[in-house]
Amino acid sequence: MRAVAHYSHGTSIKALTPYVEAILPYRQQLSAIADQLPSQHQFYRDDFEQLGDAGDACGSANINRYVYVLWWLSLLVACDVETTHIKSALAIIGEQGKDTLLDNIAIALGDKERVVSANLYYPEVYQPLSDAWNATLDKQHELLDTFVNQWYENLDEADWYASDECDCEFEYTDYYIGYWCFEFVLVINLLSIPLSPSFSSPVIPRDLI
Repeated sequence: MRAVAHYSHGTSIKALTPYVEAILPYRQQLSAIADQLPSQHQFYRDDFEQLGDAGDACGSANINRYVYVLWWLSLLVACDVETTHIKSALAIIGEQGKDTLLDNIAIALGDKERVVSANLYYPEVYQPLSDAWNATLDKQHELLDTFVNQWYENLDEADWYASDECDCEFEYTDYYIGYWCFEFVLVINLLSIPLSPSFSSPVIPRDLI
């Protein structure tokens, strides 16, 4: 969220990169601490670490963790972060062979031995983006256009949904950081899909493509 806030403020990609690179050591630190929990308490981690098929974590819908992982990977690619760093991020994310979209993204990022799942955690939102992976160019444009134009309305369970209308002060998502479809540019960048004139949505962070 901090990296996204800096992006929305107009921070250059060069200046944004340290904030994006800082996510991994924080995530590694969190896992290292959680690993020290007593064995009988380890199951509590599922709601906070799994990207799908788990319960809500403190009222935060499952899909939030999935979205944030895609945002993280998108920012890493856009900032041209080193491959070793990205591979470490994929390792800490895990979820190998559980989600088609994430598996295809991971393979494109260097995890060549990964098995691609036939399952998609959130098809109601991400099916068009996932289908774009093996489509023709014309069909890719059509699918991506469908995805980005329905992206915000389909993510009404996201913690940050309607945050531009919020006047609260105490929750970490109760401030407006902009609405950016980083997942869109991640797939555009990884598949080297040329931009289409139909991609007119204001939620596309074009300077990251």
